[in-house]
Amino acid sequence: MGAVTSVRAAYLWGGAGNIIKALLTFGLSVLLARLLDPSHYGLIGVVLAFVSILMVIQDGGFGQAVVYFDESEETLPTYHTIAALGGVAMALLTWAAAPALAWFYGMPELREVAPVLGLCLVFASLTSIPQGLLTKELRFKVLSVVETTAGVVAGVTAVALAFWGAGVWSLVVNLLLGAAIQAAAVLRLKPGRFTRRPQPEVIWRVVRYGLPLTGSRLLWQVYLSSDALIIGKLLGSTPLGFYSYALRMARFLSERVFGIVSRVSFPSFASMREDRTRLVRHWFLLTELLGLIHFPAMLALAMNAEDFVLVLLGEKWLPAVLPLRLLCAAEAVRSVQVVIPQMVNALGETRAVLRYNILNAVVLPVSFAVGCHLGGLAGVGLAWMLVYPLLALRLLKQAAKLTGAPLKGYWRCLRAPALVTVACLAAMLPFEWLFGAGWTRLVARSAAGGACYLLSLIVLPDLGRRLLEIARGRRQVQAPELGP
Repeated sequence: MGAVTSVRAAYLWGGAGNIIKALLTFGLSVLLARLLDPSHYGLIGVVLAFVSILMVIQDGGFGQAVVYFDESEETLPTYHTIAALGGVAMALLTWAAAPALAWFYGMPELREVAPVLGLCLVFASLTSIPQGLLTKELRFKVLSVVETTAGVVAGVTAVALAFWGAGVWSLVVNLLLGAAIQAAAVLRLKPGRFTRRPQPEVIWRVVRYGLPLTGSRLLWQVYLSSDALIIGKLLGSTPLGFYSYALRMARFLSERVFGIVSRVSFPSFASMREDRTRLVRHWFLLTELLGLIHFPAMLALAMNAEDFVLVLLGEKWLPAVLPLRLLCAAEAVRSVQVVIPQMVNALGETRAVLRYNILNAVVLPVSFAVGCHLGGLAGVGLAWMLVYPLLALRLLKQAAKLTGAPLKGYWRCLRAPALVTVACLAAMLPFEWLFGAGWTRLVARSAAGGACYLLSLIVLPDLGRRLLEIARGRRQVQAPELGP
């Protein structure tokens, strides 16, 4: 019972922290978008796509290995040392690659921007092991406070710089300052200890465990970043800016929820790997709750995209409306799929996720390139919406076979989220014709959808009861029945 309470509290604190952070940083991101030009976001989008790939290489699986293995105090300095050396190496690689990036994309500003953002890799390398240890201890209350504070301080600073005309450098400072503050706080909680003589046996054990995991995450990051890299090359910085902000808005909620779900679900599933029935119930419950959160939210954002962009961001961002709507549909699918790789990795079947990501890393970039050539930003959005769900279905079938979970039970978990979403659609749709684009329609449609969402929880008492029990943390929540 104590373990169940700890896992529940971890999800609760992590989720609460991410919600608070989202609310505080949302207004800051809107202010930045109004103050900056879309091309500034395009420049940052190219660098972040490149840096995100290097960040996976830099980690090398050590961040998750420290959660998976029961390491002693004598072995931890090896973890800290290898992680830090990897961060420095990747930062130097970013500095060396900056001229080539600037030439390839025809963006001279990348010569200066890329090396500075490469410092984020150093901060990430210093925090990966301490953060892994805090994750293993399920200390998400502390992590939530740290991440929220870092995000707000960095966001306020960036808005001030943008107001004073710093342009793209306000976005650079936002990312760099947030990473630095978070690194300083995490290292204070879990100070890193380094060694001149890393233990070879520890390194090789982690490499054997982490190589498939790192390869899988690298491929995942490649296909996740390939859309920005392709758009930046084929269409330029301004269209990439529109797309980057549309993608950011589509993933604004999901990234905060996924951040905590991915972080907590891995140790949670690892602790349940000997009890497959309990593991499957936990998987199905997470799937249902993720669907209940994201399906209606993505529908509301897609329907209100024009009003949202026009009212909050201004007319200069209207080209982002169509890709935003298409990306919302893809994000709804991704929201319930994201937990599956974590579960499969926790079972030790890292090669299954590796094969899945190899397929994605081949198919998705090709579909993005074809879509970009045929339909511009809308073509890339359609590629996400049509191709990604087919690839996700393949991993779902593998996970069901691996765990012995019935697919009928999985689809049953999505029934309530789908019904709630359809009800919200029916409530919001009439306002499409009653009002023109602007504040009135945005507020009225959002209010109607929100009221319908709350009413649905009352009409579906079992679902509402499970959510209430999780929020109160009173007792163990039973997942939906697995079915035959």
